[in-house]
Formats: sequence, C-alpha cells, structure tokens
Amino acid sequence: MSQPTTSCFATKPSGPSTVLVSSKASGSVRKASP
Repeated sequence: MSQPTTSCFATKPSGPSTVLVSSKASGSVRKASP
C-alpha cells in the first residue's frame, strides 16, 4: 500500500498538496475558534 500512495503523490502532487493544505487550514480554523 506504500507504493500506490507514493505513486499518487508523485503522479499528482497537486492533489495531495491541496488535501494537506485543506487539512492544515481546517485545523487552524478549529484551533482559532475554540
């Protein structure tokens, strides 16, 4: 399962990147809004 994940990241860096940004933004918003 590690190989397919790496492939996805290498093939579509935009996809995972957006997900990471979204996750970070969500966490920031949640932390800022107690």
